[in-house]
Amino acid sequence: MSELQIDVRWRPEGAAVNLGHDKSFRGDGTSVLAEAVAHIERNYLMLTTIKHPDCAESTRFWNFDLSDIKTALGKVATGLGSKNGAVVRVDVGYQAVAISACGELPIVRVPAHPRARSPHSESGVAPLA
Repeated sequence: MSELQIDVRWRPEGAAVNLGHDKSFRGDGTSVLAEAVAHIERNYLMLTTIKHPDCAESTRFWNFDLSDIKTALGKVATGLGSKNGAVVRVDVGYQAVAISACGELPIVRVPAHPRARSPHSESGVAPLA
């Protein structure tokens, strides 16, 4: 893989366009992919635990599947081929992670877990089914 730039941006749905939570990674494609995925995991993935009132068990889930993000990001990066200096944008929101490559390829979306909700919702998580 050649020179690559990945811009990870916090863009929650319904918020202002520029919130100042942007980070760019530039360099060799393989190492940049690993750095960007690690940054997303550290800063945007959250584990939610729901305690069931009628039993001792609880349900735990992540708001996004990290392996899906890693796969989608790798797909977009390899889809750019050997373009030197290509820019990939990763927009992280509450409902999806949108990965795009400057309009050249279709946008790849990784949806949030069905029970993951925006902090603006009443309880923070969807009701148990």
